[in-house]
Amino acid sequence: MGRFFPEPNPNPPNPPGVPKPPSNKPLGGSPGLLTSTGGLYGVNGLLLTPVINSVTGKSYILLMDPNNFNCEENAEYDFPQGIPQTQNNPFQDGCNVNCHLIKLKYREIGFAQFTINVTTFNRDVGDFQSFPYVINIPNIPLTGKRRVKFPDKRIHTIFIPIGVPGERPQVTVNSIGSSGAYSIISLNLCGFADELPQQ
Repeated sequence: MGRFFPEPNPNPPNPPGVPKPPSNKPLGGSPGLLTSTGGLYGVNGLLLTPVINSVTGKSYILLMDPNNFNCEENAEYDFPQGIPQTQNNPFQDGCNVNCHLIKLKYREIGFAQFTINVTTFNRDVGDFQSFPYVINIPNIPLTGKRRVKFPDKRIHTIFIPIGVPGERPQVTVNSIGSSGAYSIISLNLCGFADELPQQ
């Protein structure tokens, strides 16, 4: 003979001390997204992260301010290698590239300075070479076509001409602590690549 279980309640009561949210309103603001393309973006909310110091072994809670993109410490972000894969050579070893342009989309949230580094492997010398490009987002006055006060919080696109040869390009963004607030939406490396490895 089987045991009898009561039907589950489709509307369970709230635990004691937890107020029931109103059904016609959202639960408040979202702290946004923590992504690789734009950082933390939002105005209502905080992000608390548990952290352990690997040297001292002490733990603490790190508060990330969603309205402050100006990092106090030196920072680096490594973009994934955007190499078109082929069936016979998935990592494109031996295929030379010639990168001639960086297409950068960013949200204008303040003046900033950072460096875009493009690193490639040079087969002739058997070592990696890095090509740095310093990017400045200046305080733009209200003149000419500009009708909105700086920063306008809109997404802007800039094209950076470069000249980078080599294999397996890797893009990194570096910034010195307190060098300004920036939010990169996307970064595309443009150029030409050999389809077959060089012998």
